[in-house]
Amino acid sequence: GEGKDALPGCPLTPAQRDSLASKLPSDVASLYAHVKAALTAADGTSTIAFAVEACSACLGLRLKLMDKKAEKAALAVHRQSLITELARTHAPSTALALAIPLVYLHVDQKAVSMPGRTLSPAIKLLKGKIPDSNLDFLLNFHKNVVEQLQKKVNEEDLEESIEYLKQVAESPMLELNQSKNK
Repeated sequence: GEGKDALPGCPLTPAQRDSLASKLPSDVASLYAHVKAALTAADGTSTIAFAVEACSACLGLRLKLMDKKAEKAALAVHRQSLITELARTHAPSTALALAIPLVYLHVDQKAVSMPGRTLSPAIKLLKGKIPDSNLDFLLNFHKNVVEQLQKKVNEEDLEESIEYLKQVAESPMLELNQSKNK
C-alpha cells in the first residue's frame, strides 16, 4: 500500500522494504543492507558508488561509467528540463524548489536534488558564489514561501516575484535589476 514514507515510484514504506529484505537470501540481504546504509550515510558518494558496484557484481551486471562528454550532455538535458518546468510553474513553492537546484547547476556544474526543508541551508551555502543581491532575494523569497505555506502570506503576494526568481535561477551570476521584488 501507499505509505507516507514511500519513495516516488516505489509504493513500499521503509518498514515494508525491510520486511521484504529479511526474506532475501543472506548474500543478497547483506548487499541490501550495505546499499541502504550507503544511501542513508552522510559520508559522501564513494560509499554509495561502492555499494552500487557490489550490487552490480552480485547481479552479474557491468555498469558503464560516464565520460566527461556524456556527463556534460546529461547536465545540459537536466538543465533544460529544470528551465522548462520552472517556466511552466506559477506556484511559488514549486518555483523555488526548481530554482535552487538550477542555481547549483549553473554555479557548481553539478546536479542536485533536495527536499524542501534543505532549501534554506542550500541557499545560505551560495554565499560568495552568487552576487549578494541575488542571495538576499533568494533568502527573502524562501522566507515568504514558508510564510505563505503557513498561511501568513497570500500566494498572490509572491506571484510577481516568481518572474525575477526565474531570471535569477537561469542567470545566477548576473546582478539583475530587481525593482519591487525584495
